[in-house]
Amino acid sequence: MTQGNRKTAKLELSELHKSCLRMIARRDSGNPVSYKDIAVALNVNDRKIRQAVEDLVMIFRLPIGSSYSSRRPGYFWLKTREEARKASGTLIRHGVKIIRRGQILGKLSEEEVQGQLRIEFPVSGQER
Repeated sequence: MTQGNRKTAKLELSELHKSCLRMIARRDSGNPVSYKDIAVALNVNDRKIRQAVEDLVMIFRLPIGSSYSSRRPGYFWLKTREEARKASGTLIRHGVKIIRRGQILGKLSEEEVQGQLRIEFPVSGQER
């Protein structure tokens, strides 16, 4: 089958996608909107908001940045190529941290895991 013969499905934004987009597009990097605020405003589960935003970026290729600042986490609209580069770097660093944490957890021995349980949650009769 050649490229010209392939049928391509037309992608359309759902109402949830549109609502998220409207809320995010008004925000800049200094004033992001959190997924929790979007969820409350739209009366939707947090996970559905995160998935909708992921779709907007990954499927619809919209320029949405993410702030992981503990002071002001959330999503915002990228307005320049420089903002997009900065947002890309932030996501990559965040992903690397998650991968490293996963690698460490994957290498824990049974003894290390069980030892932590004894330290954190003493079993009745074994308390000091």
